[in-house]
Amino acid sequence: MHAALLVDEILQLVFGFLSNVPGPANESRWTYAQLARCCRAWSNPALDRLWAHLDGMEPVLTVLRNCEDAAPEDAASRVLHYTVRVRTIAHLHKPTVPDALQHCTAIFPRLESVVLFSQGCMVPYALASSPSLRHVTINTAFPDRMGSIDELLERSDAAALFLQHTQIQAIDIQQVQIRGRMSAKLRETIASYTHLRSLSVHAMSFGIGTFAAVAAFPCLETLDLSVYLRADEIQSRIQPSSANFPALRDLTIRAYGSVVEAILVRLPVGGLTKLHLELEMCFDGPGYMEDVFERLVEKTSESLRELSVKDRVDRNDLQSSGITQWYDLNLLRPLARLKQLRRFTLRDSDLSDADLQALAQWWPTLEHLDLGTYDPEVPVSESKTRLTPAAHSIAASSFPHLSSIALPVALPSPNRYQ
Repeated sequence: MHAALLVDEILQLVFGFLSNVPGPANESRWTYAQLARCCRAWSNPALDRLWAHLDGMEPVLTVLRNCEDAAPEDAASRVLHYTVRVRTIAHLHKPTVPDALQHCTAIFPRLESVVLFSQGCMVPYALASSPSLRHVTINTAFPDRMGSIDELLERSDAAALFLQHTQIQAIDIQQVQIRGRMSAKLRETIASYTHLRSLSVHAMSFGIGTFAAVAAFPCLETLDLSVYLRADEIQSRIQPSSANFPALRDLTIRAYGSVVEAILVRLPVGGLTKLHLELEMCFDGPGYMEDVFERLVEKTSESLRELSVKDRVDRNDLQSSGITQWYDLNLLRPLARLKQLRRFTLRDSDLSDADLQALAQWWPTLEHLDLGTYDPEVPVSESKTRLTPAAHSIAASSFPHLSSIALPVALPSPNRYQ
């Protein structure tokens, strides 16, 4: 063996390449298992990689089955030799604590991240928590797909109890993600996680009370919401104040335009740097977005670096109703005051080639522009875009700092410039 392969930094680099090799995950796991058997110097680094992530308890049970003749304390010691290496675990089913591990105070003492999905939300605390826990993902699922409403609420209550227990044991949880139906107990528990830095909720029954509590989280930097909120409830429950979202930098939200506007009014000035909007369908057209953009500029003209806008309404439905307004240059004009913008995404815009030059004057330091992608399967006659193939060269010459671009038109033919 070459001496370089005994240097830990080099060995970790080689093992890291193995993790990124394309192919089924079980292939890299098999490779790490073989490397762990090659020599003593490679054993621990390979085992660390092999056990870093577990999909359930089966690997632990396999070790226990190989210790059937050992005394319980010896079997537990053998298991802990491996489980101390686990950093993330995903529970998709309701597991039970094996008898040999019943008296272990910490089965996964260095666990940093846990995923609880469906029945996995009923997991015993000992199999999903540790003082090192930082990230928790909970998916109770949705009705009709993964159980009745009563079953989902039972999982949601169990997840709430898990979070309450974890809040005591792991004092530095930074990120929580929730998917599925939320019970009152889970909403109440989330509202108590005031120390979070990142919260993502795609759920039913979120509620204005929970949102108002989240608005006061002092350290929350990233918020991702796909929930039902009402603008009038936000306006009556949360007063505009610098105390709302004091640390928020990155906001992703799927909501109606009126809700987005109500939230923007309540943000502090100069805090937000990233905003990703997914707008619910409004069959009166996007004219209301002028007010949304005005509120956005009032709050972020000196801070916003990334803006993404996606409207869920089908443009064909608007045109069949006689509504022709779409996301043209006039509607976007308030955004000209976003002085720090570096990345802009607007799918299915109504911009022309000349409009690109106007955008370049607004945002001379723009680095990424995404106005949609070209679909060769869509006939030109059916395309709604006003951009032409020349838009590519216009953008390249107009934006001096542009490093990436996506436009809904084909690249011009090379012969055109010959």
